[in-house]
Amino acid sequence: ASVRDITEEKKAVEELRKTRKDFQLLVSSVKDYAIFMLDVHGNIITWNSGAEKINGYREEEIIGKNIEVFYAREDIEKGEPKSCLQKALNEGRFESEGLRVRKDGSMFYANVVFTPLYDDNQNLYGYVKVTWDITEKRKTVEDLRYMATIAENIQEPVISSDNDALITRWNDAAEKLLGWKSAEVTGKNIDSVLTVYYPNE
Repeated sequence: ASVRDITEEKKAVEELRKTRKDFQLLVSSVKDYAIFMLDVHGNIITWNSGAEKINGYREEEIIGKNIEVFYAREDIEKGEPKSCLQKALNEGRFESEGLRVRKDGSMFYANVVFTPLYDDNQNLYGYVKVTWDITEKRKTVEDLRYMATIAENIQEPVISSDNDALITRWNDAAEKLLGWKSAEVTGKNIDSVLTVYYPNE
């Protein structure tokens, strides 16, 4: 017979189990990001509250399903879900932006990151997928670009400033009327550039 002291080994296993449990509790509480794990085939094996909020599925509805449920039919036919996993495998991490599908069929813009997971022997056992809904952010950026285009092409002088009264925009019409180039005034206090004189009554 032989006897081996496994006290430290059991302690290490318990510490690892506790760490994983604490991590899962942390991930589960995150509401602004969908954070979940996939198996090697892209099937969902964990789900957090952020994923439910963004994608619309409850945990019991989605566990075991493939990530293809988040993609439009044409993207599935092009093999995009599998391609994302393969790129993550090749590069160690893969990030992309594009349209995704919610449970109710509505579309949203998402920033998605895939990261492969390996065991101690460097064998692949799955992926972590993090999704961020950037629909509002994208809309804000597009609105700003649209307004900037209008400001650049409008025939009347357009001058804008931030909350500190520093000039942020000075279009071509303003240059022609006032003589200052945009590069000369951007970032300057608007009162130091535009001085208004009132005639004596």
